[in-house]
Amino acid sequence: MGNCLSFQSKKDIKQDIPKDKSKDKSNNQLNNKEIQPFSLNDQWCLGYTVKVYDGDTFTINLNTSIGIHQWKIREDHIDTPEIKSNVPLEKLHARACRNMVHYLIGFKQCIVHCKGFEKYGRILGRVYIKKSVSDELLTENCTANDIQILQLNPQHPAFIDVGEWMLQNTPSLRYDGKKKAAFEFHANQYHPLYIRLFQTVLNNDKDDLVKDETK
Repeated sequence: MGNCLSFQSKKDIKQDIPKDKSKDKSNNQLNNKEIQPFSLNDQWCLGYTVKVYDGDTFTINLNTSIGIHQWKIREDHIDTPEIKSNVPLEKLHARACRNMVHYLIGFKQCIVHCKGFEKYGRILGRVYIKKSVSDELLTENCTANDIQILQLNPQHPAFIDVGEWMLQNTPSLRYDGKKKAAFEFHANQYHPLYIRLFQTVLNNDKDDLVKDETK
């Protein structure tokens, strides 16, 4: 006769299925179903800007609750012209906006108020930089002590909210994370320094503040 095959009963199969031991009283937290997703929401952090991609996206070395790491930051309430736009005029303004932000925070210590993560994994946040005492258009390094000042008053006159400044002085638009509006360009409405930076980009001047990294 051929070999007989043995079959497990439903009871035996049920016994072979690994049991959920998450309810076990154990010091091991890995199986705790109550563990919350990682978040930096509402953290105020000291950072150092290492790269400005465009007017609303930056790379910043950030000192968070989990240590110092490099993060990509997306300003949470503005949209600036796109570096890779197919519209020539928008692309010129995108470079000028990038150069403007680089002027304000490039290679300087800043404060970032984190608002969580967006769909591409970047931190949504607001970036602040300290005004120079000698000239409101010059900026200085922030320090850890500045965090408490901004927590109490984010509109403190000694600091620049970079996103708000861009909204008031460049062709940036307010953005709520939904459909983006079309840009309109009105040169006479912008800050004199921004106009100068735009003219530099337009003329392809050698004094352009930041190398065009899109090429």
